[in-house]
Amino acid sequence: MDFPLRESAAALGLVSLLALTACAPGDEENGSAEGSRASSTTEEGSEERTAEGSAANEATDAEHEESDDESAPASSPQDQTIDAQDAQQTITYPMTGEVDGEITMGLHSLEVQGETMLLTVSFVPEYDDGDEIAVFTRDMHTVQFENVTAYLLPQVIDRQHMKSYYVPGEDGFHRTGWASDTFHHWASTVDHPVPSGETLIMWAHFPAPEDDVETVDVSVVPGVQEFRDVEIDWGAHSPADTDDSDETPDDDESSEDADTEEPDDGQA
Repeated sequence: MDFPLRESAAALGLVSLLALTACAPGDEENGSAEGSRASSTTEEGSEERTAEGSAANEATDAEHEESDDESAPASSPQDQTIDAQDAQQTITYPMTGEVDGEITMGLHSLEVQGETMLLTVSFVPEYDDGDEIAVFTRDMHTVQFENVTAYLLPQVIDRQHMKSYYVPGEDGFHRTGWASDTFHHWASTVDHPVPSGETLIMWAHFPAPEDDVETVDVSVVPGVQEFRDVEIDWGAHSPADTDDSDETPDDDESSEDADTEEPDDGQA
């Protein structure tokens, strides 16, 4: 009879099915855990690559910034062009030479530079320059001697201390007004053609004031009024020190000290 055999086979199949069913949940959990670990590893790797990429980008940006700084041009130089409209004082006077017209003279600055003082003056002539451009000296002014056409030497006047300052010359003598190029001075030459409406700049150096003075008068062109109460720009310098506290005692003090000494009676 074969019934017992079939029953045994059926029982074995049922046991195998139960065994497989019992193992399935564990396998799913293991698979889920492995998947989570793999996903976590992938995310960490992605984060690391992102961080590395950001660091690389930052380094590249920094290199570009440094390169831009190195290649960037230096700051543009400051424009120091003198504008006649910026003069502190102006004086307009008629031309005295062969050309008819007038000149506006402007005083721009009087600044101390160490042991010297720099004067800057502008001239703007107005005339009919249809035929030719006039020369500042021989055409616009009457000069005493024909060859005296190179320099125009101003004078700085300290009326408070009754002193005048002149442009130094190599010959050791001071001059004012027009001077020839025979003697070289610490000043610019003015024997130049100047178109109508254009600006001629003249500069001249003087010794720095010896006294504590803030304003002076400046005479530039002979026969033309002077600039009055011109303020001196001392800049980083200071007016001359007039304190006499460090001076040696005078004769009266010396005699008083001698009188207070004990007389010598000749005794040992």
